[in-house]
Amino acid sequence: MATINNTSASLLPIKNKDAKEVAFPLIAVVAVCIVPFILLLGNVSLATPKLQTPSPWPGISADATFQEYAYLALKGSFTHTILEWTAVCSAAFVIVLAFMQYRLTKEPSLLVIGVALACAGAMDAFHTFAADRLIEAVADNTNLIPFTWAICRTFNAVILLVGVGLFAITKSHKLKSSGNVIILVMSSIFIAMAYVIIHVCATSQSLPQTMFPGAVITRPYDIYPIVPYMLCAFWIFPLYYKKHRTYFGLSLMLSIIPQIATQLYMAFGSQELHDNCFNIAHGLKAFSYMVPIFGLSMQNMCTYQQRTQAQKQLRESKMQTAAVIDFADDAIITIDENGTVESANQATLDMFGYEHHEIIRKNIKMLMPQPYRMEHDEYLSAYKKTGVAKVIGIGREVIGRHKDGHTFAIDLSVSQIIVNGKRLYTGIVRNIEERKQQEKKLVEFKLALDATADCVFMFEPNTLQITYTNQIAVEQVHYSLEKLQSMTMVDIRPKYTIDSFNAMVKPLMESESHTLVFETDQRTSEGIDISVEVSLRFVPEIGESGRFVSIVRDITERKQTELALQDYALALESVNNSVEQARSESEIATRAKSNFLANMSHELRTPMNSIIGFTRRLMKKLDGTISERDYDALETVDRNAKHLLALINDILDFSKIEAGKLELDIASFDFRDSVKETLVSTSALFDAKSLKLETDLPSEPLIIKGDHVRIRQIMTNLISNAVKYSREGTITVSLTQTDLHVDENKIPVARFSVKDTGIGIKPEDIKRLFGKFTQLGEGTAGKVGGTGLGLAITAEFVRMHGGLIQVSSDYGQGSEFSVLLPINGHDLSTLSTEKLACELAPNTNNDDGESIVCVQGAS
Repeated sequence: MATINNTSASLLPIKNKDAKEVAFPLIAVVAVCIVPFILLLGNVSLATPKLQTPSPWPGISADATFQEYAYLALKGSFTHTILEWTAVCSAAFVIVLAFMQYRLTKEPSLLVIGVALACAGAMDAFHTFAADRLIEAVADNTNLIPFTWAICRTFNAVILLVGVGLFAITKSHKLKSSGNVIILVMSSIFIAMAYVIIHVCATSQSLPQTMFPGAVITRPYDIYPIVPYMLCAFWIFPLYYKKHRTYFGLSLMLSIIPQIATQLYMAFGSQELHDNCFNIAHGLKAFSYMVPIFGLSMQNMCTYQQRTQAQKQLRESKMQTAAVIDFADDAIITIDENGTVESANQATLDMFGYEHHEIIRKNIKMLMPQPYRMEHDEYLSAYKKTGVAKVIGIGREVIGRHKDGHTFAIDLSVSQIIVNGKRLYTGIVRNIEERKQQEKKLVEFKLALDATADCVFMFEPNTLQITYTNQIAVEQVHYSLEKLQSMTMVDIRPKYTIDSFNAMVKPLMESESHTLVFETDQRTSEGIDISVEVSLRFVPEIGESGRFVSIVRDITERKQTELALQDYALALESVNNSVEQARSESEIATRAKSNFLANMSHELRTPMNSIIGFTRRLMKKLDGTISERDYDALETVDRNAKHLLALINDILDFSKIEAGKLELDIASFDFRDSVKETLVSTSALFDAKSLKLETDLPSEPLIIKGDHVRIRQIMTNLISNAVKYSREGTITVSLTQTDLHVDENKIPVARFSVKDTGIGIKPEDIKRLFGKFTQLGEGTAGKVGGTGLGLAITAEFVRMHGGLIQVSSDYGQGSEFSVLLPINGHDLSTLSTEKLACELAPNTNNDDGESIVCVQGAS
């Protein structure tokens, strides 16, 4: 924010190097003070002659009138009065000139010092009135005149010391900030002091004797002012002049010389009233006031010259500024607080299409489309109320409106200035429509380049200097963007030189072809060559001399694929032949297996069913008629036949599973009742080994969907295994409903568990527990028998129901098998073990050495 003040003025400094400006006044002042002393040495009388009575005065006839004698008698008083009033008038001139200079510079020290000198002049006026008996005074003139003189001089010295010292010692900026208060306070103090001194002197009946003729110091009271004058001369006034190197500061410092000389003449030379030193002292006192008058006069003259010169320069500057503004390429508009256009240069008229008279004194919003018009009015209104600037001093992009109605992008910068107290706003407007269009095209172009998966290079046509690359290109060649833009295309194309490359692209520059496609190698910063396919095009619209745009695709994999395909093609026929042969052999084996299973099903099951049937009939018919030993033999036949039939069924079921021909008969049933039925059918197994059975079943039915027969087969297999591998102890069968927490979802499942106190499973064996034809524990396996397909079939049945099997075992202490079947049809077999909740543990040993595994199908 700028402020223009047409009445500004400043104190004019005196240059340090211009010693003549200081030396000449100093010599002149010193000369004025010394010349009277030289005249006295030459017996030149400067005293006022006294009236001799009764003998006549020289030059006065004996018949002179009383009036003539009176004039002669009062000649000393007249001289004294003239000299004093000269000092008083000089003091008055000082305050007038100081006030004039203060109006221009606002320097408070000028007015305070001027008031101090004016108050000293007022004291001199009192001294004159008292000496001439123009005011009532009680004391005799013999004591009144010298005493009031001494008092007035002391007062003069003190107020100069205080007034000038205040501004010599204190920092200027602190005084300027409270200048009016200082002026008022100091003036009041000086005036009050002057009044008190005048009142005391006028009302005192007797005053002390101040004149001692014949003594070395004839007027001792005049010694006192010399002390503050000396402080002023050697400390205060030089310090003030150092801070205010002006004509006034110089004259104030020089004025102390006649002030001190006045006191010396009076204190050491004046024997009586109106003698030589008396008149010299009064004359020098008047001269001491004239020195600041001279300084202030010079100051005012220089200030006037400065203002005149400044106004001239301002007029010239305005003319130059107006010429510069009028010929500026940017539009420059000045408006007032209401948005009214004050001025507009020619660029404004050209940019917006108006004539000068059509825009001056009109509201600036005529150059704006909606909604900028409304926003501008709201902004000016808000700024008037709050003073908060949101646009001033901040450049921004807006939309301008041409006279014909079309709009265009402009860059607007607004600043505020104060001219003669009036707030104005200056806006600098630049038409950036063309630049915005170019930027838009450039952004679209770069976005297109960055979006491609291929490398893009732009380079100069003559020097081949790289000017642009997209990020993919930087990543491919492993150079930094800055490094690439300092290289040429030949630096990364080792197969070419500048000449050979220029020869290759010459048809593009001569417009003989539009695009050049070729394969080459591109070298990375590590020196590795990459096979690339280059699509090169010359674009004359980009840059002064055009640009080459090169799209580069890494074809390393394609090259490797082509080589590999050649090798694969050679081996393909051999592989196809082998596959065809294997397929034929597989079909033959499959047919043979199917025939075998069909024959086995018919040839094995039919005899076994007959054996079992006839054995049961024979046992029933012969019960009680044969010996117990023979009856036990029949039971052994029945038991082994059933066992053999179970083995045959396992093999046939697993064959169907592998062939994908085993289908489930899905229906809803009560899992709890199914568990009870299974326990009843397997109760004989517990009785045979004297094992204790414990159950934990829900009190309410637990309905699930599944193949009731296959699920009973699952439970039977797990219970049979628990009985097989348990010599004693307890087998616990439980059924519960629980929730698995997977991915913040709850999956309701039915959990069937069989826990035994058998031999357990070794940690290294538990992972292969569900393999085909696998039996763990050779000694035990040999005793219990089996095909090793039971758990594998069980796992597959569980998987087909979308469930999981969880196994935990502590070797030597027992095992627990748990089957988790989904209630709502969710397929648990698709979940990874890591996503299951704490019910399913990972395939690791826990802290107690217990091995735990989750099985999702046979291995």
